[in-house]
Amino acid sequence: HCASSYPSSLKDKNLKCIPILRDLLNTEIGFSGHGKGFEGTVGAVALGSKVIEKHVTLNKEMAGPDHAASLNFEQFKELILMSNNILLYITSGYWDITSEFKPLLHTWSLGVEEQYYLFFPLLALLIWRLSPNKILSLFLAITIGSFIFSIWIQKIDPDADFYLLPSRIWELGIGALIALFIIFNKRYHSSLRLPLKEVISLVGIALIVAPIIFFNSDPELINMYRLSVVIGTGALILCADNKTFLGNLLGLKQLVSVGLMSYSLYLWHQPLYAFLRIGSLSEPSNTAYIFMFALTFVIAYFSLK
Repeated sequence: HCASSYPSSLKDKNLKCIPILRDLLNTEIGFSGHGKGFEGTVGAVALGSKVIEKHVTLNKEMAGPDHAASLNFEQFKELILMSNNILLYITSGYWDITSEFKPLLHTWSLGVEEQYYLFFPLLALLIWRLSPNKILSLFLAITIGSFIFSIWIQKIDPDADFYLLPSRIWELGIGALIALFIIFNKRYHSSLRLPLKEVISLVGIALIVAPIIFFNSDPELINMYRLSVVIGTGALILCADNKTFLGNLLGLKQLVSVGLMSYSLYLWHQPLYAFLRIGSLSEPSNTAYIFMFALTFVIAYFSLK
């Protein structure tokens, strides 16, 4: 499906005809996006387009209509991540057995983060002239609102709750609140007594570890698990400094090295495990999983280097 106008506006794209064409012709439908942004393309994915065509340019300022209507590489990356989140949302649930065979399933989180990083700096710029208390209050309201929305939408559409930004803002929002609190209260570390820091740090690590031990995919408990991990991580960030037991433990060179590799580990683990399952006639053995676990660390190490 393609609009004849060039560059085409969102209205001219006539996206509503995509599901009509699919049902009428009983075939898969693609979309050619000739607009200046990528909103229409993301909408086409949401409506079921399986193939997308979009122009990419090195410089949007170059002469000719093509460059102005094309995406630069940063926009193209955002398009891929946002479209991926929507595609994963409409095709399967995260906990479906088929999801274990999708090598790029885990990139949903990158899409959520990219969208948040577009939203957060703009909001911060708009409200930065307000008093610290008002800024913190606004972000607290957004965070609480997102968490309440997440609880509500989880009961109606668990996949939307898991994959889409509005129900995930609260997790990143708690991190933003902690960062802003530290910026606005630079002496809070010295105001907390060491025994209190130790206790809060231990509670934080317990909140992180508990869901790992007791986790199950019961929809009623998913948000509680997530809240436990996020609050626990926030407690560690706030209190586990180099004067505390946990702060020194987490500061060990070996653990810091794992932390530095964590992003690479995250990117590599799902493809490796997915291809292991795809290439096996039955459920892979524990030995195969252990080997793949070790291989993930090796590849992550060289990726980091």
